Amino acid sequence: MRTVHHLLRRALELVRPPRAIKAGARRVGAIARALLEAGPAGGPGGPGELVRSAIERAVGVCDRTETDRVARGLFDFAEIAARCLAGHWTDRTAGEREEFVRLLTGLLGRAYFGKLRAVERIVSAGEAVRGRFATVRCTLVTTQGTEIPLEHRLRRSGRGWRVHDFAIDGVSFVGTYRERLHGIIETSSYQDLVWRMQLKSFDPASGVAA
Repeated sequence: MRTVHHLLRRALELVRPPRAIKAGARRVGAIARALLEAGPAGGPGGPGELVRSAIERAVGVCDRTETDRVARGLFDFAEIAARCLAGHWTDRTAGEREEFVRLLTGLLGRAYFGKLRAVERIVSAGEAVRGRFATVRCTLVTTQGTEIPLEHRLRRSGRGWRVHDFAIDGVSFVGTYRERLHGIIETSSYQDLVWRMQLKSFDPASGVAA
């Protein structure tokens, strides 16, 4: 009987994975989970594919309905608005936030899609994904041959990847508007800022109405 038990124990030891193998399996599992959480960088559904698809659809398009459709799938307008107002965002009511997002959406559309109307081709310059955040770079080549660097900064949320800031020729949209918006609010008032944005005469280069 002891011989039978001895043979059974030996058989179990042969099929039971050693501790080192178990530890290695745990490490592989952790790496796999991290990769899944990071999401595909350049594959379908990744940030690079999102940006490339949006630009290709918007290049040369002047139809407002189509550019609005592209923008809704590319930008996180609420996040961009919150970043532009920064500390002033928390002071706004739900109604004021909704109005500000709507007004900023128009400014963003003119700043972004205006650059794409004269683009002849797009040259990818790479992308980088770090967890829930990603950067996608490309160069826009205009019909005159001018090269314009364009960088998209994205964040992944429940709706997938969305752009929360972009930089044209090294100039950040959020950074530029945050500085100008705060200047108007501090020297005048938030209501004055909204009035200027409603007139569609806000100039981010100077922060004054035209």
